[in-house]
Amino acid sequence: MKAPRHRSIRPGSSAGRLGRSPPSIAAAIRCGARRSPDPRRLSIEPLGRRALALIGEIDTSVRSKVASAIADVVSSPGGAVLDLAGLRFMDSAGIHVLTEAARELKGDDAITVRNPRPCVLRVLVAAATLGWEGRLRIELDRTDP
Repeated sequence: MKAPRHRSIRPGSSAGRLGRSPPSIAAAIRCGARRSPDPRRLSIEPLGRRALALIGEIDTSVRSKVASAIADVVSSPGGAVLDLAGLRFMDSAGIHVLTEAARELKGDDAITVRNPRPCVLRVLVAAATLGWEGRLRIELDRTDP
């Protein structure tokens, strides 16, 4: 039996990455997002005084739009609800917006995130170490089989 051949890979070379997509692109593809985010692919719908539905994709191109909408919802006491069932993609820009909004909350208020898709949930769980300390709550709809 032959011993496996090993080769060294120089830092910065593409040899180690051939045949694989970067994780963020692969996750976006699995959730149905496109590779080039477009600000027209995000809609923000009010669901009441303290609730929003985010539909589409959140990245740097829509960061200020999302930040402004969430800031309006969390500006008064009582917390906020974000329905993310229609959100197909979120990267670090979305995490940054949520982190900034969580810092603006008063007292025991929190942001409740409802029904994130698996790809968005992975991003939220990965970012849970940012010190939100109970300021972000995730609710999953368990009625679907």
